[in-house]
Amino acid sequence: VHHSHSFRNQDFKSLLAESIWFFEYPLPHPNVVPNYIVCMKAKERGIKVLLSGEGGDEVFGGYKWYFKNNGREGIARKELVHAASYNKAEDMSHIFSALELDLSERGRIIEGVKDNFSSLLLLDQKCHLQKWLQKQDRMGMACSIEMRVPYCNIKVMDYVNSIDPLTKTDSLKEP
Repeated sequence: VHHSHSFRNQDFKSLLAESIWFFEYPLPHPNVVPNYIVCMKAKERGIKVLLSGEGGDEVFGGYKWYFKNNGREGIARKELVHAASYNKAEDMSHIFSALELDLSERGRIIEGVKDNFSSLLLLDQKCHLQKWLQKQDRMGMACSIEMRVPYCNIKVMDYVNSIDPLTKTDSLKEP
């Protein structure tokens, strides 16, 4: 059964502070509020468990930026560590040292990976996905809803990561 719910800017504003309170620190992305609304609506309908698609883009390459540097444009492997961070290289050493995750650790994550596309996916899975999963988890807990993320099952991720990139997506194929 499909249910839809529309909300207005005023709804977003009225739930923003509450979402921040449940998240316990500044929100990493504004979609936390709609996620909270979905969880509230599920609770109103007596739903106890929700399946989420979080992780699907990071596993199957669903974001456009994965294809910008897919290997055909010749981005250097050492630059991938910076490219996947979405920040300037000179800023990254300072940021990662504060987080106790230096750039050499990011380099070790992609060690042995043959193509840039798979390297970018792996960096996002290992370095960025956690904050998105935390969003799901905290908003679900705020409404007593269990959020499940089947794309993030370790066996699923390991299997999909072992698939040839050209098999995973048509976007890497030459036009």
